[in-house]
Amino acid sequence: MATLTRWDPFQQMRGIEQEIDRMFGRVAPATRMPWTPAADVKETDDAVIFHLDLPGLERDDVNVELHDRTLTISGERREEHEEHDRGYHIRERSYGRFARSFTLPEGVTSEQITATFAKGVLEVTVPRPVESVSHRIEIAL
Repeated sequence: MATLTRWDPFQQMRGIEQEIDRMFGRVAPATRMPWTPAADVKETDDAVIFHLDLPGLERDDVNVELHDRTLTISGERREEHEEHDRGYHIRERSYGRFARSFTLPEGVTSEQITATFAKGVLEVTVPRPVESVSHRIEIAL
């Protein structure tokens, strides 16, 4: 039903590199990896429901848009700038812009989609479109 964004093998390799750095206690490089929030997609009898983990974001930091059949959820998590006398020992949180796109079935309109945001979790509900039913038409004599 829903199509997730394309798999990025380089992102997976960066995750492996970060895990190795964590295991050996190495400090992560100064450059930050792009952030892609985790998503769960659940289908019910009458809807497709998307849950995205967006910790540290507010409702105004997130955009939900529908263009043709593509649902795009985007936004930005901004880095907090605090000055301390000492530097970081470890930095694992990622910041920056993100976008996730999902292909929806034919017949969905933006007026049907609802979105809520609570406790750092965005929930987008897309009702299934009503499928057309064929009816037999009698041919008159």
